[in-house]
Order: sequence, then structure tokens, then C-alpha cells
Amino acid sequence: MEKPTRSFTTARHAQRRDLAKACRATVKGSKWRSSSGTLFGTRDGWFLAMQEMTGIVQATTKARMTIKPMAVDPLFWDMIGEPQLCGQSLSFRYFGALVCPGLILPEVDIDEDGGVPAIAARMLDIAERTLDDVARNWTLDTFLERIAASINPKRLFPTAIATMIAAGRDQEALDLCLDAAGRGEARGFVSRRGTFPQLAARYIEAKLSAG
Repeated sequence: MEKPTRSFTTARHAQRRDLAKACRATVKGSKWRSSSGTLFGTRDGWFLAMQEMTGIVQATTKARMTIKPMAVDPLFWDMIGEPQLCGQSLSFRYFGALVCPGLILPEVDIDEDGGVPAIAARMLDIAERTLDDVARNWTLDTFLERIAASINPKRLFPTAIATMIAAGRDQEALDLCLDAAGRGEARGFVSRRGTFPQLAARYIEAKLSAG
């Protein structure tokens, strides 16, 4: 592939900025939100984020979607001792540093015909249909099965543990945390109070003791 010209890449960067604005305009009047070219939506306990991926060296636009249960972040924040983060905006659940990572779905190609308003509208349509399908057909156990089958399930360890707790699978979550803690694994979070497996194990033990 030939190296793109400076004028081409400049135009693509401009299109990316314009798409972020178009996304904000597209979600007005809907239950969806948008920030920095990413759409955010919730339905029946599920969270979906769809991030634009405008090609800079070629004229293509893709989008990446991530899914997670709404229940996982508040549980994660309780476990690590940061419950005040529940007051953050919905976009924090995607952009924030102290959040449960979402399950990444296969990237989708977005037709660029019609310019950025049409691209943004297609993104919203795909995100809407995907979230609707998840809300209708997925359970917490389905989500855990998909995590186990993902390319890097260790990346999603905090998400899996919080999902197990939300699903009432406390003992299973505790066993996994104790095993990870025993091997000295941080599994995505370390603080002065301990690693995530250590903190999660203490949280679950206290929950089980309380009945």
C-alpha cells in the first residue's frame, strides 16, 4: 500500500473530529450518550460502549463495541474501597482507570457513504441493535461463558469476579480469588491495601460471614 499523502491524513483526522461532533448530535433526544466519538447506552442491566475507529491511512471506518453488566463496576468499587465512584458519569465506566474492563465484541465495518452524519447514524443503529440483542438474550452466566472463551480472560478477571458475585456465585468467586492471591497475581489492580484478588477475597469472605 502506498504511503498516504499529508493532505489525505489531515482530511482523515478532520473527519474523525467531525464524527465525534456528529455522534453527539445523533444521540440528542435519545437515551444514548456520546463523548469523544464513543456512544454509551444501557438497557435492562447491561452497558454498551461503541467507539469509532476512523482509519487515518486509508478511507475506512470501523467501530469497536464493549459489553458488561451494569452491576459489575459498583461491586468492583466496593471491593477496592472506592464506593464514591458510583457517582461518576456513565462514560467513566468506559474511559475511567478504576473500572471493570468490558468484553470486546468483534469490530464492525461502518459504511462511509453519506459522510459523517450517516456514519454516526449507522453507528447508533448498530449499537442499538446489539444492545437490544444482549438485553434480550444474554444472562450473567452467558457473559461469564463468553469471558472464558475470550482471547485474554485474565484481562477480564475483575469483571468476571464481580459478575459471579452479581450472579450469586460467591464461593466460586472466592475460590478463584484465593487461588490468584496465593500465586501472587495482581490481576489488574494493586493498591496499598492489597491486590485485587486479596481485596476481593476479603470482601466475599465478609459477605459470606454476614449471611
